[in-house]
Amino acid sequence: MSEGINFSDDLGRCVVMVGMPFPNARSPELQEKITYLSRHVRSEGGRDAGSSLCENLCMKAVNQSIGRAVRHRGDYAAVLLLDHRYRSHRSQL
Repeated sequence: MSEGINFSDDLGRCVVMVGMPFPNARSPELQEKITYLSRHVRSEGGRDAGSSLCENLCMKAVNQSIGRAVRHRGDYAAVLLLDHRYRSHRSQL
């Protein structure tokens, strides 16, 4: 919902993330990237490179959403991550 909107200073003091914004797994472009990575890139720590891509895209969207409210060094905002999956080790890396 915040895409393209600038919540500068007092306009955005709280970001609430309900769930995790994973990319559309049925996207043909994403499926091709996952297939390519799974075939050509060695897995790291037992994780498939294709699934790592999806997790990275998800966390990138989370960071972008948080960045909508925190725009500069003197800015501040409360960030609420409302999903138990944010407690997992992979989400905290």
